[in-house]
Amino acid sequence: MTGRVVFFSNPQSQAVQQKGSRLKTVYTARRQDSDIYQDRDIYLEAQSPEQTQSDFTALALTPEDHLFIEGGDGTMQCTLSSLLNSLNSPDDCPKLSIIAGGLTNQIAANIGLKTAHDKHIKAAIHAAETGLCPTPILRIQQRDHAPVFGCLFSTGALPFVTEYYESKVRSSQSGSKIAIAGTLVKAVSGNKAARDELMPATELSLTIEMMSQTRSKTGPHLGTVVTTLPSLMMGLDPFWGDGTGDIRLLYANGRARRLVRNLAGLWLGRKTIDRSGDGLESYRANKLSFHYDGPIVLDGEAFDMSGAPFTLSATPPLPFVTTPKS
Repeated sequence: MTGRVVFFSNPQSQAVQQKGSRLKTVYTARRQDSDIYQDRDIYLEAQSPEQTQSDFTALALTPEDHLFIEGGDGTMQCTLSSLLNSLNSPDDCPKLSIIAGGLTNQIAANIGLKTAHDKHIKAAIHAAETGLCPTPILRIQQRDHAPVFGCLFSTGALPFVTEYYESKVRSSQSGSKIAIAGTLVKAVSGNKAARDELMPATELSLTIEMMSQTRSKTGPHLGTVVTTLPSLMMGLDPFWGDGTGDIRLLYANGRARRLVRNLAGLWLGRKTIDRSGDGLESYRANKLSFHYDGPIVLDGEAFDMSGAPFTLSATPPLPFVTTPKS
């Protein structure tokens, strides 16, 4: 290890508030253990996105450095956006380790450390090669705006369900993955009238660019889910499209039906069934172009594009370091 180790924590994240920062504990112990780390280790806490980007710019991070990020999915989205916008090129990206510390931690579950235990953090510092998991993430670009980066993007139904969860469920439950999954099941399993009230169809114009063809979807849609991650919550992988693109897209038109049956089949790994008759399609794409003025969620947080057109593409694979292999 020749570069610097940067520990970045969000003190407002749920687990950090409740249990304290594991990164700060490791940082403090390392500085007490050796004078070498006093010159090479850096500890930062999340502030505004602008300040975070300024801090990263000042650090001039390189591929030799190793950045640990502690927080939930919202923290990851803001931090990765600030980091990548501070670099001249994604090729300059430091090694990245994600530490779960929030209400939802889907990014950490896929490309982060298995636990926030001190031993896993210390092992990742010294074993970047054996734990390296290069993974692209989403790049959301709107004209005349700096790009935003994240891992899980959705339009339509899922944002409606997220809003429902925030207002009706979170106040009375623990906020666990089981509670979130239960909300989704309730939303998709009700009768059509109940479903339409909670998950109304919204107008969408979408262009899907693949390696050898382009497809368009226009009209009412129930929702889209877009990611570069290998799975979603609790191992659900609702994608089955062929292709070589890094972007995985699930599209549900406004007449989508049998949602519970289809989701259950996907949960069980049944990926060869044609679900277009039920209004569900999946693609592996290189680029998505949206004209859309409805609700959007990016990594668990409401995201406002103000109705202006925007595109989604994938970054080059970034050097995420997971729990090292034994």
